[in-house]
Amino acid sequence: MQDELDKNLQSLFEERSGNLPEEPFLGNTLRLIEKRQSRRVFMQRLNYALGLACCALLSPLLINGSMVLSGGLNALLGAINGFVNAPMGMTSAALCALVILFFKQRKFSVSMPLKG
Repeated sequence: MQDELDKNLQSLFEERSGNLPEEPFLGNTLRLIEKRQSRRVFMQRLNYALGLACCALLSPLLINGSMVLSGGLNALLGAINGFVNAPMGMTSAALCALVILFFKQRKFSVSMPLKG
């Protein structure tokens, strides 16, 4: 019974509120909010378009840069490979690996709390 009265009251209010004149402050505020929202959406879309245009214009430069980086990394890895393949390099690499493992193990054992 209560729900039925609430629905009737709500429908009566909706009928009467449709005939009320618009308040100037509320109407102006709503128009200002809509204008700002449409401006914000326009600026977001403009930013996306400019970002895509920049990516398209910079893509040849980025491709060339990645090729130069790849070539530099190949040269670096080749130099490391040449060093490690030598007897002195292999010894140095093994010692570095042992030192790293030692400090990792020590850090792990110090950071673990004692049970008990």
